Amino acid sequence: MMVDPTDEHGFPKPQDDFSTNNPFASPLAVGPREQGYVNRSTEVLNPWFSMWTKPRVTVRQQLDTDPRQHVLLVAALWGFSSQLANQMIAQSEELPIRIATMFGWILGGAVIGMIWIFLLGWLSGMAGRILGGVANALECRCALAWCCIPGIWMGPLYLMIGLYYLVVGPDAVPGGMPRQGQPPMNPWAAFSLMPPWMFAIMVLAMIIGLWMQVLSCHALGEAHQYSSWRGLGTLLLTVLLMIGVIMAFAFVVGVLVAMFVMALR
Repeated sequence: MMVDPTDEHGFPKPQDDFSTNNPFASPLAVGPREQGYVNRSTEVLNPWFSMWTKPRVTVRQQLDTDPRQHVLLVAALWGFSSQLANQMIAQSEELPIRIATMFGWILGGAVIGMIWIFLLGWLSGMAGRILGGVANALECRCALAWCCIPGIWMGPLYLMIGLYYLVVGPDAVPGGMPRQGQPPMNPWAAFSLMPPWMFAIMVLAMIIGLWMQVLSCHALGEAHQYSSWRGLGTLLLTVLLMIGVIMAFAFVVGVLVAMFVMALR
């Protein structure tokens, strides 16, 4: 005899404690897409903290409330923080130029972060639908933006590196900034020459970067209403689509430049 998994209102009956509290489990479907998904918890999560360990529940909460909420802010903060430790800050011998360079990179990073999230949202929505998903570009933007939270929390540590570059100048970069006509130092050699505190921050940044990719798989899986493994496939397909877009853009630019050169002759 089959047991009806729904109650008299058509909603899923309570599950065991493990399935209820597992933050990485996909929410239970209650029927067609227009009926949405049931949030396993009545707790209102703070996505700035819960995204670290409860990606699926957090993304579902944001999608069910307002998928536009803070998305551009999160994307801008991620782009901003990711440029705080840019080595180009230390390129100049002059402090005023280093200050201007630092502000230029971090403000540019904020703008690029907002553009990037729109492009990724569009491509991951397309990739997910190819794999049988249901999320649109808006929902994918929401899911991917909140995956940047760990990178944003790394901001203060990146700022330490940026200020070090700002104060010390070219000598702050391991091996020194390459002078004109000189090839850049091997990245692995430069990595080994870092001060211990900077080395520790960069190792932590790599670990956080990997964790952000894991969160992205869960978030895309939640947005498209399928497994996290298929979310990984969506992420990989998005990268391939991104390469295709870049190649197409480069081809169009090349054709336009060639036509412009021919017109000048």
